[in-house]
Amino acid sequence: MGNELTKQNKVQEQVQVQTQEQVQASTEQKLRIMNDQYMIRKMDETQYNIQAGKISADSNQNIVRKNVRDAIINNLGRDRYDAFDGLKIKRAGDAENENIVLHHAMGSKLNMEGEDVIEFNMAGSGYRNFTLMHKGVKGTRSKDDYNDEKKAEWYNKNKFLTWTKICKTESQIEEDNVKRSETNKKIEEIYGQKVDQKVKGKTLNHLRKTESVNSKQATKTRFYMRGPNAANIGKYSEDNLEEYIFELGTKTLKNKLDSWEWLEDEELKEVKPVNLIIQGHSRGAIASGLGAMRIKRWISDKYPRLLNKVKFQLIQYDPVAGGIENFGFNAKIDHAPGREKDAKKDSRYMSLGEEADTTVVYSMHQQHEQFFTPQYVKNAKRLILTVTSHAVNLDKVDQTQDKPTRVTYLAEKGGKVEAFRSTGLAELDGGVYIADDQNNLIKINSLEEYDALAKTLLKDTKTQAARHEVVRKAVASCLAGNEVRSLKEKKAREAVNKPVKTKEEQERENFRKEINSLLTPEKMKNAEKLKANLDQMPRSTTKQYNAYMKQKEKYLAAKKSGMINYVNHLCKQKGSYLNDDRKKYLNYLINLSYQLEKDNEGFHNDARDKKIRDAAKQLRACVGTENLDVFLPAYLKKELYLGSEEKVKAYFGITDKKKGLFESFTDIEELNAPQEPVVKEEKAAEKEPAVEEKAEKVE
Repeated sequence: MGNELTKQNKVQEQVQVQTQEQVQASTEQKLRIMNDQYMIRKMDETQYNIQAGKISADSNQNIVRKNVRDAIINNLGRDRYDAFDGLKIKRAGDAENENIVLHHAMGSKLNMEGEDVIEFNMAGSGYRNFTLMHKGVKGTRSKDDYNDEKKAEWYNKNKFLTWTKICKTESQIEEDNVKRSETNKKIEEIYGQKVDQKVKGKTLNHLRKTESVNSKQATKTRFYMRGPNAANIGKYSEDNLEEYIFELGTKTLKNKLDSWEWLEDEELKEVKPVNLIIQGHSRGAIASGLGAMRIKRWISDKYPRLLNKVKFQLIQYDPVAGGIENFGFNAKIDHAPGREKDAKKDSRYMSLGEEADTTVVYSMHQQHEQFFTPQYVKNAKRLILTVTSHAVNLDKVDQTQDKPTRVTYLAEKGGKVEAFRSTGLAELDGGVYIADDQNNLIKINSLEEYDALAKTLLKDTKTQAARHEVVRKAVASCLAGNEVRSLKEKKAREAVNKPVKTKEEQERENFRKEINSLLTPEKMKNAEKLKANLDQMPRSTTKQYNAYMKQKEKYLAAKKSGMINYVNHLCKQKGSYLNDDRKKYLNYLINLSYQLEKDNEGFHNDARDKKIRDAAKQLRACVGTENLDVFLPAYLKKELYLGSEEKVKAYFGITDKKKGLFESFTDIEELNAPQEPVVKEEKAAEKEPAVEEKAEKVE
């Protein structure tokens, strides 16, 4: 009995602890999300203009030492700053401060909406932790560095080493111990407890992990991982970091995806997605991108039904592999190559796709002259360009608010200026932006605009040509990708108001578009060649005319053969809409067209009428397959009905062309090129004397 009570008490205690943790986590997340306002301190116009025109006193924030605002105004126009200046300049009757919308803490925001979140923060080379300068942690040292008392004691015991800096007096050691305790506590509060977790047989001594569950039972897991050393070797090399992201990410996702795999499609629709948010700097940014692509490939291979249930957000801060490591995927990744074949060209990786939220922050020119060519990230959703150091403002603090924060950018969104910080950059409109010295983000709308800015800002820079080239290519790709994305979104909006097509109608439409996009089929080349020769043949004499007619008969036969071969070719295509019945219909149609055209071109005889009637009878027997001619390319369709409208009406008794079997044969404007109605061609032909009569008069 006593044992049972003890067990019950333990269970109750565990439940209470879990409940307290959930409430605490929920409260913390709410506090972060509630703090979604950014305060703008207004200035009088003179003071504002002085500040706006200044180059940052910190050379690391403006490596090129040129005024970015002036470059933007001179090359893109002063109106690019109208919204920013209007917000920050104090006018008569304005309040001292104005709050604007702040986009930040995407993990907490999504978590509060009931979605699970997994986050990775990957430090750059030489850093033990991801830089959080606004919290007083640069990230270059870790808890281990502050527990080295034995080393100091050893140096103190060896008299011949007393001159080194490590040797300290007893009072200095006591003072350091106090600082160590404070620093250790601070590091653990920010980054979480160390997790000596084994991955691929390697114990990760510099892995930190935080976990929480909120009131909606949504989980949030965050990993902090140190960056590589300068030589990029050892346990924390870029390749190993990529491996750790993959292993930790898939391990965290596996149980959830396993449980979803058994759900029916309708049940799966109700499941909220899990969000994978990865951000990294320098080599950590390289590992972030490749690690995300490996996780995407793993999901595609193991759980293809669930691909849309894992959302990817990726922020890469100046991704640089460094030195000889800058090759292969380290040198270039493509987030949206367009074809699945290209998206999966390496067995380990898969492009994140257009649906992923991808951001790259590049430095156009930074302090390292050699071996710092960045990764070419193609088809990112947004690019932010700076003229800062390789740290791209991660080492800066925004001191304008009541409490220090990470650097916050201002940008226009929906006609208003709003603030964006850290993972909140994912809510910035897609496109290319350049940051000035006051961290305003000005949108670049074309490659010509970028080139004009680069020409001004990079003038007199004699090195880093490879970096400049990569950034320009990334800009061109991002601009093109967003243009395509905008067109797709526009079409999607327009499609909402269109009537829904049946599956068969959609198949017909897709097939017609595919066929009409083709160039002249290979099977028609012989007929095309005969036609070209025919057009150049003289017809002045009887002999010339007879030779011309003989060549024309060959051409008509070759055209019929080519069109039939072309239809047969279409039927063999994988997934073709043309089944045997539809193929038979088109072949009858081609035969009728051939007989009509021969009759129209002067090859008339008594047997021709019978052949035409027989062909028409065959065609009428093909019930339910009318108007399949729309699947032929425009030029073939025109050839098919050349000079045959009146004959068709006569043989089928059609008085209204809109209600007959051939209702679509003059309606070809919707195809590749506008064509003149066949009727007009015939009327024009009626006014001219027959070729045969011309030849007689000449003779």
